Amino acid sequence: MLTKQQKKGICQCLRLGVRHKMIAKELGVNLSTVQMLSAKNKIRMLLEADYHSGHGSGLTPPKYNSENLVGDTEAESKQYSQQRKQIWQWREKQIKLYGPFNWHVINGDLCDGKGERSGGTELLTTNRQKQTCMATEAAKLSNADNYLIIRGTPYHTGVSEEFENLVADKLKCEIKDYALKEIGGCVFNFRHSQGNTKNPFTSLINEKESADKWFLDGTHKKRSDVIVRSHTHRRAYGTHADTHLVSTPALQGYTKFGSRKCNKVITVGLTIIDIWPDGFPEIKTIKADIPAFKI
Repeated sequence: MLTKQQKKGICQCLRLGVRHKMIAKELGVNLSTVQMLSAKNKIRMLLEADYHSGHGSGLTPPKYNSENLVGDTEAESKQYSQQRKQIWQWREKQIKLYGPFNWHVINGDLCDGKGERSGGTELLTTNRQKQTCMATEAAKLSNADNYLIIRGTPYHTGVSEEFENLVADKLKCEIKDYALKEIGGCVFNFRHSQGNTKNPFTSLINEKESADKWFLDGTHKKRSDVIVRSHTHRRAYGTHADTHLVSTPALQGYTKFGSRKCNKVITVGLTIIDIWPDGFPEIKTIKADIPAFKI
């Protein structure tokens, strides 16, 4: 039987493209063992966040994408409509290209809420139940074997209610505020919010240090291998001391708030994670090219 270290060594060689016979010879294992690990299917995860369904630039299924006059001018309304259409079409194509998926994790802010700060003027609908219907239809497109939802910010998802729970009910899946989830031998640490620091890696490293303290304190039974945060709509991925750090892109386009007050670069996109037999997460973030964003 392979030890954990042997399995890790074989998989690392496979990831680097080393020939099977060379791996068997140098690591002192049977060729059939190497071939078996090479042929073993990886666990594929679709990781998304920040749908903001219901917003004029949020993730919107085609049947909800009316020519609603979201925006202060006719030109702005047209741009919002094009953003919605193009984001949906791009995402639909990625799901077809990279599926099937064993897991689909949605890391918060599935709906946009009532939009109080702009008087609801940026919304397709203020009906949050309808917003959750949009988000549910979007989530179901992946047809994943398993779903997991992490709750987002109360401003968007309900201060005294939990509207994302409705999506979880329809998907028949688990929903949590914060989750430590072991999948295929890899421990994921999911939470929606993070600090909006100048450099997204500063926030991610702060999150890693906090997770390490919880582990050393004994509250977390296992050390986190992958820390996933969202909220800022900024894509970042890196490693620090053997921990993988992910800040997810969003699936919402430009907003009035962002255009007027923010100067940090946001990204629309999604993340694909392949978990190898040794528990190693191979992480790829994919940025969307949306023509309607260009000015």
